[in-house]
Amino acid sequence: MKLFEIPTKEEVHDNIAAFWQPKQPLAAKSEHIFTYRLHWGPDAPKPEALARFMRTGVGSRGEDSKLFVLELMGEQLKSVDPKTIKGVVTAEKSEISNVVTQPNPATGGWRLSFQCSVKGQTAIELRAFLAQNEPPVSEVWVYRWTP
Repeated sequence: MKLFEIPTKEEVHDNIAAFWQPKQPLAAKSEHIFTYRLHWGPDAPKPEALARFMRTGVGSRGEDSKLFVLELMGEQLKSVDPKTIKGVVTAEKSEISNVVTQPNPATGGWRLSFQCSVKGQTAIELRAFLAQNEPPVSEVWVYRWTP
């Protein structure tokens, strides 16, 4: 199995590919029969596990600012009091503003959004999680963004 990264100018382009390469080259104009099996780990979190980040959206807010919209899912988020949930966002070498944490009725999960000032930075490491009266109720989202 080979993993291949294709350079792109924008983050929105799909640039990671994986492919299989046989040990022996295939002969032209001949029949080839293959069998294969795929394996991967379980994706469903345990009921007592922390909420998980399921989607990351990034948009532009002018030349020097980005809007991040994060979607979270988890059983424990369905029964929490919205007044006790707070989004905690930190960034290295950047200013975070407009942090909004709210239930997302369309997914049954929660949405955490914030703006990040990116003026003149080369690389920014962002971290975010949901907390309920201090203890975390979600995993920690880590994102390295390069302007």
